[in-house]
Amino acid sequence: MRKIILLLILAVLLFNCKQAEKKYTSQEQQQIDNIKTSILKEVENKVYKDSIDGWKYETVINKMTSVKDKFCRVQSNESLNLNAPYDGVNYGSLTVRRMNGEMDIIISIMKGQISGGYENDYFKARFDDEKQITFSYLSPSDNSSESIFVENRSKFLKKLRTSKKVLIQIPLYQNGNQILEFNTEGLKFE
Repeated sequence: MRKIILLLILAVLLFNCKQAEKKYTSQEQQQIDNIKTSILKEVENKVYKDSIDGWKYETVINKMTSVKDKFCRVQSNESLNLNAPYDGVNYGSLTVRRMNGEMDIIISIMKGQISGGYENDYFKARFDDEKQITFSYLSPSDNSSESIFVENRSKFLKKLRTSKKVLIQIPLYQNGNQILEFNTEGLKFE
């Protein structure tokens, strides 16, 4: 983690250093900007790629109820490729949680708007090599657009427990349908 933070700091310092004496042509400046962008994308991808190791587990004690809330989370294998202003590194996550005695399955992206349109709140999932299945979803109560809640949780969880891989196709505002791929083998969730 220290190495990643040092790389990010080095990248920021590198890009903020300017030579006062040298004037660049627009072509040279464009090349410099392209190199900067390339290095930043490489560093960002390195940071997020390191966390693709399968399921991560966390237990948090709810301070109000003293009940243990459990979270199982896996990150998508690749970043989405979205148009501005959501361009850049943008991984998805799939979370299975038990909070306040209720089980939820949440699909999230780092940035963007998951939006199926008017009365069109569904996504498609394909577990391993099976046929795709259409699931409906609910939006979060805070109206954020980066996450959705799977409606038929028990069916989804049953498939998830036995799968090695799942493809999830979600509708994104002004970016069409995008596919997130997750390595899901080995989920341990009671």
